Amino acid sequence: MLSTTHAIFRGLQEEIKLILSSLPSSAPPQLKAGLINAHMKLSEYYYKYDESPFYTWAALLDPRISYEGIHDDYASDPELTSYLEAAKHQLNEYYNLHYAGRYTPSTSRTTSTLMTPTTTEQPTIPKVNFVARYKKDKVSVNELEEYFKLPREDFDSCDPLK
Repeated sequence: MLSTTHAIFRGLQEEIKLILSSLPSSAPPQLKAGLINAHMKLSEYYYKYDESPFYTWAALLDPRISYEGIHDDYASDPELTSYLEAAKHQLNEYYNLHYAGRYTPSTSRTTSTLMTPTTTEQPTIPKVNFVARYKKDKVSVNELEEYFKLPREDFDSCDPLK
């Protein structure tokens, strides 16, 4: 899935850092250089895929990763934290532009229309819903903000497509 790209890149980079830091000083320089080159290549790919907001947005919307998970992952890096906040803001703008407010609930009273009388039919009396005044108006909510408030799901047991 698109959203797991983030987790895989970050995981691979962290693993390479861990391996590098645990190497003995007697490790061959070629091994160290190879690991550093691998880390740099991952960084290069990470920033290339980062040119499109959709990878980060997919991770933000994946209930297994979510804003909370990425925020925790970026907590020690102010630059990444700032990037995350900007990406979340851009996603919110995209959502508002393309999705929010597409559904507007009807608040008018329910009445049936008069039937047009034919030669054999009598006109019907309009039906009025007398309890309509007690119905609660639907409140417009930002579904994206509500989603970000949800707790993160377990990565192994959650199917984000269901």
